[in-house]
Amino acid sequence: MLGFKRVTIAQHERGLGFRNRSFKTILEPGVYRIFDPLKRVEVQVYDLTVTEFEHARVDFLVKEAPATIEKYFTIVELGDREVGVVYKNGRVAGLVAPGKRQLYWRGPVDVRVDKFDFSKEFELPQELAKVLVRAKQPLAAQVADAVTAVEVADTAVGLLTVDGELAKALAPGLHAFWKYQRALKTELVDRRVQSMEVAGQEILTRDKVSLRVNLTALWQVLDVVKARAALKTEWGKTAVTVGEGGSIPIVGDFKRVLGMDTIMVGFALDDDRVHSPNEKYDVTSFHKGTRSWARILAALAG
Repeated sequence: MLGFKRVTIAQHERGLGFRNRSFKTILEPGVYRIFDPLKRVEVQVYDLTVTEFEHARVDFLVKEAPATIEKYFTIVELGDREVGVVYKNGRVAGLVAPGKRQLYWRGPVDVRVDKFDFSKEFELPQELAKVLVRAKQPLAAQVADAVTAVEVADTAVGLLTVDGELAKALAPGLHAFWKYQRALKTELVDRRVQSMEVAGQEILTRDKVSLRVNLTALWQVLDVVKARAALKTEWGKTAVTVGEGGSIPIVGDFKRVLGMDTIMVGFALDDDRVHSPNEKYDVTSFHKGTRSWARILAALAG
């Protein structure tokens, strides 16, 4: 009919009605005949199975038509220190970034958004971590931008550094963290007793007898957090955990006879040329090394 516009809204659809470019109403399923001889009416049709509502004027719609928007949408408002986990029909389906406003159509898909304040706790709950870390596309792409994860073996300990500071030790298992607004780094330290062999070392006795000695060193990391904290207090820098071999037989005796493990901390510099011609040892390393061990023993005793 001349001057009329026919608009059909299916059961799984809703329509946003505009007149003269101003929002007027939301059309529910049905067939509409709209008198519009001057073509001033526009109807934007949305599929409710796509729950996320994206519109250039969403902020205006929320402010100017609050009753209508609340009737047809679930409104999610996140603070700058909050992240949202989206569930659709009870399953994790997406993430909402901090500081975002997101609208979801009310309809055949049940949508729920759980908020997490990562300023108070940035480690994800265990069950949620398992779901997100093992997610498939397209969810996996969102997870990669929002979450960092590490799996600590039962023979190791994990060290979590946040913004350059050691935050805590991580027990064996899967750990996942929100990485918004912070720099995260994880380091794995093997806690198993390890051995290293040094074969074919030539030594000369006082009697000028040449001997060929094969050496075996055993080492193990125990409370690496306390040891590193004590060393940082003395040296002002974070200690690095390094696996090395050495000729200290009594370490093996401590483990075999006393059942005690050993922490070995070295203070020699690369150019000290230990057990070589022109061997030296820096006096500063001697004094700071002495104080370092005092701090380590005090930390372990406490």
